[in-house]
Amino acid sequence: MYDITNYFSLAHIDDWLSIIRKEKGAHHSFPIILVGGKADLVDEREVSAQEGKSIAKSRNIDGFIECSSKTGENVEKTFKALTWLMMLVKDLKI
Repeated sequence: MYDITNYFSLAHIDDWLSIIRKEKGAHHSFPIILVGGKADLVDEREVSAQEGKSIAKSRNIDGFIECSSKTGENVEKTFKALTWLMMLVKDLKI
């Protein structure tokens, strides 16, 4: 998760992905969604949605979404998407 109003919040995404992928190993599927928070603060945006999508795609992340915990926008959708991905991975391993 990163803050759409703070470009620096993306600074360590590669570090986090490296840790996750190292811990899980190359042979395990582990669903990851890149989430941009504070979507309600559009006037303070420093990271465009297109840039978020591009970052997710370039790093083989399973999904991208922006949400706002303040307004509730896409919060439920984020959890549903992650749950769906988890179930898909589970089904593929059978």
